[in-house]
Amino acid sequence: MKLKKSLLPFVLGVLVTLAIGMVLITTEHAVLISSIKYDRLLDMDKKYEKAEKIKEEILEEFYQEISEEELEIGMYRGMFEATGDKYSRYFTEEELEAYHDSTNGNYVGIGVLSDVSEGDIHITRVFPESPAEKAGILAGDFIIEVDGVSIEDSGYEKLIDIMLGEEGTDIEVIVNRDEEIMVFNLQRGRVDIPFISSKNLDGIGYIHIYQFGTDVSKEFKDHLKSLQKEGIRGLILDVRDNPGGLVAESTDIADMLMKDGLIIYTLDNEDNRRTYKSDASSIDIPVVCIANEKSASASEILIGALQDSESAVIVGEQSFGKGIVQGITNLTDGTGYKITYSQYFTPNDNVIHQVGVTPDYIVPFEGSINILDPNPEQDPQLDKAIEVMEELMLSK
Repeated sequence: MKLKKSLLPFVLGVLVTLAIGMVLITTEHAVLISSIKYDRLLDMDKKYEKAEKIKEEILEEFYQEISEEELEIGMYRGMFEATGDKYSRYFTEEELEAYHDSTNGNYVGIGVLSDVSEGDIHITRVFPESPAEKAGILAGDFIIEVDGVSIEDSGYEKLIDIMLGEEGTDIEVIVNRDEEIMVFNLQRGRVDIPFISSKNLDGIGYIHIYQFGTDVSKEFKDHLKSLQKEGIRGLILDVRDNPGGLVAESTDIADMLMKDGLIIYTLDNEDNRRTYKSDASSIDIPVVCIANEKSASASEILIGALQDSESAVIVGEQSFGKGIVQGITNLTDGTGYKITYSQYFTPNDNVIHQVGVTPDYIVPFEGSINILDPNPEQDPQLDKAIEVMEELMLSK
């Protein structure tokens, strides 16, 4: 009898366990989770209940038609805008694809390079054979409206997104050119961006880098070899109007031009340090760099490293001052985001962000830079670079 009583709780325990197991197996939506995960889910539900309520209210009450997808995109954009960092942003699938295309040297659009540092779309370069060039849009123009959407109402980001699109589709672009409003009707097209160009200026090599896109360091090496075969005795490297690009491409070029030493180092929000270093090999000719107020980011990495290591003389104007690094994350649904994750410093611990690099020779220039046919008589910065180069070659 005692044995039976002692077995009873055990049997009941087994039966209860089996019953619970049967419920979990036979009930379609039953899930066994930990108490920690359960508490976390409750916390998330409370946190986003407000967002869900606002979304539903907008969908029901807003006086114009708006989709749930548009509201979700706006929410994702808003999180990056809350950082106060204009370089961190969310990408839709189409925007992310266009971004990757632009760093690879081709995309579908109108074919302009622009500076948006002040919130305006100031065209700094119109690419050869692009829809913009064929329509008559010029460097120096300010884009103020695209397909009926004005920059005042929607901001530059929206207008840039509109300019991207399917090849062959029509687009209307309105620009301000010296206070004259001009309307251009053109078609979006595939644009091949030439990242680099070079020329032999009577024994001085001239290389201009438009942007630090994919494989530009390899292109730079090829251009440099071609110029060296022609017997150049010095190199002028022009990064004016270069908005930056891929850090690795910039440091690879610095490695070719400077001897063993530190190129840059970065610090993240926990002061973790990452260094980029050069090996001992470098070219054996003097180097002069030309920069201006639109030389930014990866351009400043290059000129800052060359200046601190005394590998080059810098001519021109104070650079832009973007000394922070962004990384791209591709999400599984095809969207993605760009976020600033570190700040970089020159070998001599100089801060570049919101400061820039000060040239060794400051030479103002407000005219247009003729990269394909450089002419020192019309370009005082290039003229000064050649003057400095001739002095360096004489002293070598």
